[in-house]
Amino acid sequence: MRFELMHKDIPVADVIISDTMGSVVSVERIIEPDHMPLGTGSGIAEANANLNRWWLSRIIPMSRSGIRHFLDAVDASTVSSLLLKGNGLSLSDHYWIRREGSDASWEDISFFRKGFSMQAGEILIGNPGPIPEEYSTPDITSPGNLPKRWIQRSDGFFLMKGAGQNGQEPFNEAIASRCMEALGIDHVDYSVEWDSDRPFSVCRDFVDEGSEFVTASQVLRASQPDGGEGVYGRYVSSCAALGVDAVPFLDRMIVADYLLCNQDRHMGNFGLVRDPDTASEYRMAPLFDHGDSLGNSHPTPMIMKRSVGPCHPFAPSFDEEIALVRDLSWVDEQAVREFPGIVDDVLSDCRGTISDGRIASIIELAESRADSLSALIRGN
Repeated sequence: MRFELMHKDIPVADVIISDTMGSVVSVERIIEPDHMPLGTGSGIAEANANLNRWWLSRIIPMSRSGIRHFLDAVDASTVSSLLLKGNGLSLSDHYWIRREGSDASWEDISFFRKGFSMQAGEILIGNPGPIPEEYSTPDITSPGNLPKRWIQRSDGFFLMKGAGQNGQEPFNEAIASRCMEALGIDHVDYSVEWDSDRPFSVCRDFVDEGSEFVTASQVLRASQPDGGEGVYGRYVSSCAALGVDAVPFLDRMIVADYLLCNQDRHMGNFGLVRDPDTASEYRMAPLFDHGDSLGNSHPTPMIMKRSVGPCHPFAPSFDEEIALVRDLSWVDEQAVREFPGIVDDVLSDCRGTISDGRIASIIELAESRADSLSALIRGN
């Protein structure tokens, strides 16, 4: 099937997409090279090699809780085919697809302009409800394995994200928010809300009609590898080519991940924000996604032993990664010392979803991380 890849109301490329698998088969013509998704190239050969990877990276994974039931309910064969039903729309950027011959506009279909049905989200977080008649929902373009849904409130769009096996993720997000607030790090603010006695982290969408998120992975793909730089050096150079000095932000991200013992920092959950109308004017995106921190993925007896590594994305261990930080003078040691107290305070309201023994181990880990970072600040 033939579609136009659109960026708001700008036709970007003519593409053929499989109507059964939902994947990009080929790029037939590039109309606006500057508006191609960053990292997919501006020529036909590059686009044919890269566009499908970008397209499929938008899709809700099959590992997501509730997705099989949802697919059966709407008679869809694959998650990628859902992208066609929903025009490929997201609340992270302003790309979409328009069927050949259609005169649909951004005003007609945009979530930012029109809103969306929240029925799909209810099913995807395990709540009973009617099968959605409307497939155009940002829940189809929300990656990650945890139960989650987008909700629309009078003051904006918010992402609700649930917990995994050990129940920590929503509380870890709230802990991270308070920690980064104390340290003066630009971040997405999370709170904990309850739905059917289950905790969820809730955060506001950090992009809007005039901004869109570009992942670090896309930034790297847009650059030419330079031997010997390493991933960190390549990313700094790639950002510089887009007019952004990434070093101060990376210093803060690495310090925050070190303190939180965040083992799930990857090239898809940090990056840049840009102006979609010009496809330029880049800046660092606020820091987000800290759920897999503080020993979250480990059994309670192993929290202290195994939570010191490995880490991502620039080095295999936290000690090696924090060695990349160029300036620690901004770190408030008093705020670091208050970190275990923040952890204790947030977990005191977990309503029994995390055992007392596990909470004690998490606090012990937080104390250890605060001690280690304080020693680095003092140069010990």
